[in-house]
Amino acid sequence: MSDYDDDQDKDESKSDWEEVHEEALLEYDRDYAREQGNIDEAYQDLRFRRGRKEDQWDSLALEARVGRPCLVINKLPQFVRQVTGDMRQSRPAIKVVPVDSGADIKTAEVRGGMIRYVENRSKAKHVYTTGADSQVTCGIGHWAVTTEYAHAGTFNQEIRVIGIEDGVSVLWDADSFLPTKSDADHVFVPTDMTRAKFKKKWPNAKAEGFDTSLYGLGGTSWFSSWANDDYIRVVEYWKKSRSSARWRCCRMARLRI
Repeated sequence: MSDYDDDQDKDESKSDWEEVHEEALLEYDRDYAREQGNIDEAYQDLRFRRGRKEDQWDSLALEARVGRPCLVINKLPQFVRQVTGDMRQSRPAIKVVPVDSGADIKTAEVRGGMIRYVENRSKAKHVYTTGADSQVTCGIGHWAVTTEYAHAGTFNQEIRVIGIEDGVSVLWDADSFLPTKSDADHVFVPTDMTRAKFKKKWPNAKAEGFDTSLYGLGGTSWFSSWANDDYIRVVEYWKKSRSSARWRCCRMARLRI
C-alpha cells in the first residue's frame, strides 16, 4: 500500500474518532442536563451521612450560632447498616438458572461454577455490598465487570468484578427508563486521574481539556471541572452496537480530554 493510502486511512480513522468524540460529548451534555438534580442531591445525601457539622447544619444557622454549641448526632449510618447488614448476611451472588427448552441444567451448573470463580477472585461480595451501601445512602450505586490479563507473561484474559470509585458520577442514557437501565443506549463511567498518571499512560496526549463550543455546547459548566492543576477526568464511553448485542468502549481520554 502506498504512503498516500496510509495517510488517507489515518485521516479517515481520525475523522471517525472525531465523530465519536462529538457524539459522546453531545450525549453527555444531554444526559447530565437531565440527571443533574439527582446527582447533586445524591452528593448532598452522602455528605449528610458523613456527619460533619457543615454537612448537617445550614450555613445561616451556623452563622447565627457563632460561639454557641452546634451538636451533630449522626444517626443515619445506623439505619443504613440495618439495610446493608441484611444484604451482607444474604451473601448476594449471581445465579445461573436454565429457563427454556434450549437450556441445560449441567451447562448452567458449569457456568455457575465459572461465575463463582470470578466472584471469588474478585472478592465480589465486598464490591456488591459497597455498591449497595451507596445505593441505600443516596439512591445511586454501581459496580462493573471488566477483563484483565491473567499475568504478565500471557495474552489470556480473565474476568473481574470491580467497584467504581464514584458511583454517583456514572451517567446513563437520558432516554432509558427501566430501573436496571437495561434499555440504555450508552453509559459514561468517569474516573479522576492524576496528571502524572495521565502523562505516563498517554504521553502524546494534551492534558488541556477541550473547547466544547466547537460542538455547539457553548459554555456548559459541567465540562469545566474535567481538567484542573491536579487531576484530569478520564471517561469511558460505552455504547450499544446496532450490529450485535455486545457493547463497544472507547476511552475519550485518547481524544484529548
